[in-house]
Amino acid sequence: MSPEQTRGNKVDQRTDIWSLGVVLYEMLSGTRPFRGGSDQAVIAGILDRKPESLSKLVPSIPLNVVTVVERAMHKDPGRRYADASALLHDLDHLIDDPSSQVSLDSTPSLAPEGERRRVTVVAGAIEGFDSLLETENPDVVETMLADLRQNIQSVVEDYGGELHEFSEDAFVALFGVPITHEDDRLRAVRAALEIRGADVACA
Repeated sequence: MSPEQTRGNKVDQRTDIWSLGVVLYEMLSGTRPFRGGSDQAVIAGILDRKPESLSKLVPSIPLNVVTVVERAMHKDPGRRYADASALLHDLDHLIDDPSSQVSLDSTPSLAPEGERRRVTVVAGAIEGFDSLLETENPDVVETMLADLRQNIQSVVEDYGGELHEFSEDAFVALFGVPITHEDDRLRAVRAALEIRGADVACA
């Protein structure tokens, strides 16, 4: 069951996207994303715990495939694929071009009744990727990049934002969508400073 279904909230097609993400995770990793000695432990994991990264379990899995699965399994329905066709669109692109970029989250939309929202954008440059490729095994570099993305995403989400784009040389985070806070600008600044402290240059 998806997190919203577990809570007894209203569900739509995105709960099926979550279930599909779980199936893909199990097929790729050979293990369940949420485990426990009882049903209660499994439910607690679904609600509160992030599954172990596929990149750590199976380093050979391409980063973009990991991104598709993680987006499908996002605990927030608003950050999952809107429907199966959107997920299949990304998978088709990856089949045609495994190096193509896929979006981490759903494209932000206008608030109800067309209300405009002020969005704060944090853009960051990731340096040193090309140098690493010259000295490290590509699989090792891909794992390092996946870990970096996970760390940046965790910081952004801790401050109420969403990681909208990520590549080997840049990322873009949005604050103010899908949830607006009065202090979104301050949240964005704090997130940028914390990310910068992890040797990621932000602008």
